[in-house]
Amino acid sequence: MEIRHILVPVDFGEASAEALELACELATKLDAKLTLLHSFYVPPAAYGYDTMLWTADWSTDSRAKLESLTADTKRRHSATEGVWLEGDPRERILEVLAQRSVDLIVAGTHGSSGLSRLVFGSVAGRLVRTSPVPLITAAAGPKHKSLRPRIHHVLVATDFGEPAREATALACDLASRFDARVTLLHAMPAITSQLTRTMPEGTLPADLAKKALAEELDRAKAKVVRVDTVLVDGDPREAIVRIAAERRADMIAMGTHARRGLPRLLLGSVAETVVRVAEIPVLTVT
Repeated sequence: MEIRHILVPVDFGEASAEALELACELATKLDAKLTLLHSFYVPPAAYGYDTMLWTADWSTDSRAKLESLTADTKRRHSATEGVWLEGDPRERILEVLAQRSVDLIVAGTHGSSGLSRLVFGSVAGRLVRTSPVPLITAAAGPKHKSLRPRIHHVLVATDFGEPAREATALACDLASRFDARVTLLHAMPAITSQLTRTMPEGTLPADLAKKALAEELDRAKAKVVRVDTVLVDGDPREAIVRIAAERRADMIAMGTHARRGLPRLLLGSVAETVVRVAEIPVLTVT
């Protein structure tokens, strides 16, 4: 798919800043428009008799911060705009997606502190499950602090379902732009010995996975020069994070639901876990 418009929800925290850095890098490579969205929101539970005394100042301050951040970003990437809205961030993000033909979301996984951390963290988690467009989540951490993002190696976790194939295709497109390596990973959950004994020769999970990985490899080679495969046993949630660290990947890509393929593993919960614990950006496709 072609990425022409990238949306970056911002809350002015560290994870949000990491997401914006990556989004700027992507927008430059892809010649895409960049929209910074801040949704001013105070959860109903936070309201009290004196709430209006400080929410007005908070609202004004958030507008000023967005204007300043947009101006700074525009000096680096001219095709940038800022959008300030009021309301639940999850609802406002979906509105902007529908109104402005967004192709990709790049979001931090945690808010800056307090209510922002609670709300923004839950927003990222909801987007992993429901975003109608590809999503890249980024977490703040010492590993990436003060470093400009650069994609050198993308680990693509696949269960061979349609969302995983879409994630693989997009990851390969991005990797080709950055001249990056791609590793295709399939992690096989434990299969009981009783079950494997009843399977005909050539239909064992490992046999089928090797064949499917070979097919994915052939498709990936049409887009990227440097690509390899890894097949491991174990919990996909643990394996994805572990292999990403061992291979020094700087991005993980995966689908969020398995609709068909081998095995029929619901990658939705796996993706949410990976996004929550990963120290590198994670690209998810629903």
